[in-house]
Amino acid sequence: MLRFGMILASKRQDDGTSAAALTEAADVVLSFGAAMVRAGNTASRTRDWVEVVARKLSFDAVSVSLSLDSITASLSRSGISTTAMREIGPPGINAIRIIALEQFARTAEFGITPPIVAAKLAEIESTKPPYSGLQIAAAVGAASGAFAFSTVLPLQSWLQL
Repeated sequence: MLRFGMILASKRQDDGTSAAALTEAADVVLSFGAAMVRAGNTASRTRDWVEVVARKLSFDAVSVSLSLDSITASLSRSGISTTAMREIGPPGINAIRIIALEQFARTAEFGITPPIVAAKLAEIESTKPPYSGLQIAAAVGAASGAFAFSTVLPLQSWLQL
C-alpha cells in the first residue's frame, strides 16, 4: 500500500514526538477508511465514520477525499496539520466487515490510541468471510438459473396462446 504523510503547517514548534504521533494517528484513520471502502461501504458513509474515528483520536479538524483507488485525509490536532494518502486496494462487498467497522467506530472511546485502533482493524480484517468463493459462485449460478427458468417458462406459455 502506498502511504505518505507530511506535516504541512505548525503554529508552534513541537518536538518530533508530536509530529510522529500525528502521523501515526493519521495512518490509522486512513487504514480505517480504506478498510471501509474495501468492504463495500459508500463514500458518504465512509466519510462520516472516518470523521467519527478521527475525532475519537483527538483530531480537531478532519477533511476526507475518496476516489476509486485512494483515500486522502487532511487532519489537524493542536495547531499541527498533516495530509496523507493511502491506496484503497481491491474492492469487494462484505456487509459483516462493514458492520464490524461501524460498530468499532461507534463504541470506541474518546482518546483511543492509534495502536489500539490498528490492532482492532487487523482483527476485523483477518476475520474470514462466512462463505467461500466456491459457495458464492454456486449460489449465484443457482439464482441465475432460477431467474432464467422463471422468465422463460411464462414467456413460452404466453407465446402458445
